Amino acid sequence: MSESLIELLLLFAEKQSSKLDDEMNDDLFNEIGGIPIPEPTSGDRRRPRKKKKRNNRYPTTTSFYDVYQFTGEILGEGAYAKVRACVNKFTGKVYAVKMISKEPGHSRSRVFREVEIFYHCQGHKNIIQLIEFFEEDDKFFLVFEKVDGGPLLAHIQKRVHFTENEASQIIRDIANALKFLHHKGIAHRDLKPENILCFSENNVCPVKICDFDLGSRLVVNESSPVSTPELLTPVGSAEFMAPEVVEAFIGEASTYDKRCDLWSLG
Repeated sequence: MSESLIELLLLFAEKQSSKLDDEMNDDLFNEIGGIPIPEPTSGDRRRPRKKKKRNNRYPTTTSFYDVYQFTGEILGEGAYAKVRACVNKFTGKVYAVKMISKEPGHSRSRVFREVEIFYHCQGHKNIIQLIEFFEEDDKFFLVFEKVDGGPLLAHIQKRVHFTENEASQIIRDIANALKFLHHKGIAHRDLKPENILCFSENNVCPVKICDFDLGSRLVVNESSPVSTPELLTPVGSAEFMAPEVVEAFIGEASTYDKRCDLWSLG
């Protein structure tokens, strides 16, 4: 591992700013980055990017099904969400849509927190980009850019090992994304090969972090644009969970912080 990479990883462990209590309060934001956001209604479509002028390619108030149709390709499935490929009816461009069912086990505020995090990650090359967001009567639809390489786990299972150059590039890409997130006070908390997407089937790099379902809440206040919260709720995947998160699970610790992602990175 190069000295520059080691220095980069060490930077993550330094300089922890002031910590705040509370982190997974369901009384979540009605603002994103200080910009007032109205309460969504059924069929309300929301864009993370602010447009310079109104685009009349399709109606401004519509549903996911008015704008997109499924291609039939299934990209992934979890306990509360499914990811499928879809195509924009007006542009013909293919995207990936994460469909989250409105069930008691998956709160509305949790979805909004994920949307908020993606909003603050616009333009980062190593974080998957959210295109737009819909709320329907029974589901939330998060439309993302689509990359064709699938999860990093599939490449690991297929190839068993990577070249030294590929491995170092993967680590650099992930570390670059974590540096960006941690600077904003955000912890991913579920960093694992399944949540890292590859550029193409034949080229593992570049890679992009996805799935902020368990991401920590961004804290914004008047005195400091961003603060680093003290994390209270132990979450994540056991195989990649930092020791301090495990201790929180078993009651031997009460808090942890964003450095848990560094353990998951390895």
